[in-house]
Amino acid sequence: MADDEIIQEIVEQVGSSTKKWGFSPIIGEAWMLLYFKGEKTQDDIKNDLGCSLSSVSQALSVLESFGMVHVSDKKGRKKVYRAEESFSKIKRKKMEVVMRFYINPMTDLLSSRIDDVSDKKTKAKVKELKNMYSKVGMMIKLMLKVPFGK
Repeated sequence: MADDEIIQEIVEQVGSSTKKWGFSPIIGEAWMLLYFKGEKTQDDIKNDLGCSLSSVSQALSVLESFGMVHVSDKKGRKKVYRAEESFSKIKRKKMEVVMRFYINPMTDLLSSRIDDVSDKKTKAKVKELKNMYSKVGMMIKLMLKVPFGK
């Protein structure tokens, strides 16, 4: 089997896995394409994967938010994307995103609503949930202080 066929098999498998997690398979396919083939524009990715430009754009937005790809250059007005090859950087970025977009907002919401709840059982559940989110947030903050391995 030729290298290109093996890479294509891996790209398709990662896309299939990504779909099983509830995401578009283009996300996994685009990441693997950049990982194996190097820098590409959105048009390059669209042509290589045979999908729409909007699908590629959405996939790259998700991948950027998790630190899995980044803009490495520009060709005229077009951005050139590159896969992040350091898994420690990906893990760190993912935890930062989880803190910023999930843990902190949920902790804030729960904190702001505790006093508004009149039912004792419901209030206890809201407090318990707030404490759980606070503990998870503290754990992630501690982990972000520790250097990650390569």
